[in-house]
Amino acid sequence: MLVTDSGGSGWAGQRVAGHSFEEWAAYVARHPDVLDRILSIWNVFDLGALKTFLAELDLGRPYVGPPPGHKRYVENRDSIRRLVEEEGFSDADRGYLGRSYVKRVYSTTAEAYDGVWDSVWTYENRRAVVEALAPKAGEKLLEVGIGTGNNLKNLPAGVDVTGIDFSPDMLEVCRQKAKGLPCGEVRLLEMDAHKLDFPEGSFDKALCFYSLCAVEDPFQVIREVARVLRPLGRLVIYDVVRSDIPEVTLIQYLYRPIAREFGAIYLEFCPPRNITYDACFDPGGPIREAGLKTVMASYLDPFRTVLLGVYEKGK
Repeated sequence: MLVTDSGGSGWAGQRVAGHSFEEWAAYVARHPDVLDRILSIWNVFDLGALKTFLAELDLGRPYVGPPPGHKRYVENRDSIRRLVEEEGFSDADRGYLGRSYVKRVYSTTAEAYDGVWDSVWTYENRRAVVEALAPKAGEKLLEVGIGTGNNLKNLPAGVDVTGIDFSPDMLEVCRQKAKGLPCGEVRLLEMDAHKLDFPEGSFDKALCFYSLCAVEDPFQVIREVARVLRPLGRLVIYDVVRSDIPEVTLIQYLYRPIAREFGAIYLEFCPPRNITYDACFDPGGPIREAGLKTVMASYLDPFRTVLLGVYEKGK
């Protein structure tokens, strides 16, 4: 079942291996075990294997594959089947994650978050992010969705850091971690990134690190961050976004309901419900509309989903 929303992305018009996204969604709803093979390929980021598998799959016939073997799929098989059979798939650009739901998930998992995500994932390179940000002593830096504060240890001395997060539990972990770091005192505030409580031009630099994928409306958050940057201020985005590879875009689309409920369980090291996220937005349009120009944008994984982008506000 395909669920479309006003303002949707139009994914239903795209095709992979001769089939529309709607046809793929209907097939997965009938044969959810195809997701086991997709998640196994995604776990190791094997793009060639993904393209071959999708090209060879006959949507006119029932799926016949080996017994499910992806650890997290096997553990959550019944729940995943329920999701794809009953809930369906959405092509909305925004609004897929509810704010109260996001807050509840990250408040519940705050204590366990670092054990899963602090320098564990291959494509998590915090030092490279700080280098792209290029913070200098005396500059005012805003981190949107600071979480447990894992970027703070890489910041140089003298940077005036403000970190906001929707989850007070995440901020409490961050508060303990922020003591005695080279960057000095960090101001931590519970705040909704959709409506930043700062005047225009308040910050020299801003960082969104895996935060846009975990908000209700990433477009609005980008607009708000641009508003509070000073002229010629810099925004660095390090996040999972919609791929420009059609086969990968398809599996991101098919994975949306699973990501919302179970998080990044395509990665077998990630336990279910440790996070919630939606990696299906394209930041290009919102960046331009917010008056930001692209200084640099690169993808750090073979599936072209992990974006490191540097953007500058106009004069």
